[in-house]
Amino acid sequence: MKITNDMLREWGVCVWGYKFFMRHFPNGEAEYKDVLKVMKASSEPQKFDYDWLEQKVGTVSNTKN
Repeated sequence: MKITNDMLREWGVCVWGYKFFMRHFPNGEAEYKDVLKVMKASSEPQKFDYDWLEQKVGTVSNTKN
């Protein structure tokens, strides 16, 4: 499943989360599993919440690629 910057805005992502996403995925889209990997590996203090994203999308095992 692809996550896009437009989807994040519709879901009400915080400013820091949006900037984090766009910094790591400048084309404005990425596979959900790739977003989770980057979030988990990141040491940036202003990243968006892993749990928040899972609530919006669900776990990788529950999504279709």
